[in-house]
Amino acid sequence: ALRINCQYIGLLHDEVGKSLQLMLSSNKSLQCLEIISRASNCTLLIKYLTTGLRRNNTLQELNVKIEFSENINLKEFFEATHNLRSLTMLFQTQWISERVLTSLYHEEII
Repeated sequence: ALRINCQYIGLLHDEVGKSLQLMLSSNKSLQCLEIISRASNCTLLIKYLTTGLRRNNTLQELNVKIEFSENINLKEFFEATHNLRSLTMLFQTQWISERVLTSLYHEEII
């Protein structure tokens, strides 16, 4: 199991994402991963996580707690999680409108 706690934005967050992608692409024994990010924009982190998940077929459990952003492509992310037995996602935010959540549900999930 591995737990990653990101609290940075900008280049440091980008570097964490690149390292995460490389680790997931090359590690064939990791079974459980938890990511907690308090950065205000997690779009890059999710992008790198998605790419790493596509190349990893041993991860079984993924727990992600991130700040909500309308720019996150959840469709590609969920497509990359096809090998997981357990996926937990928690979105944190100061404000999410009902319109945004409804739009995400209909466009990304269905």
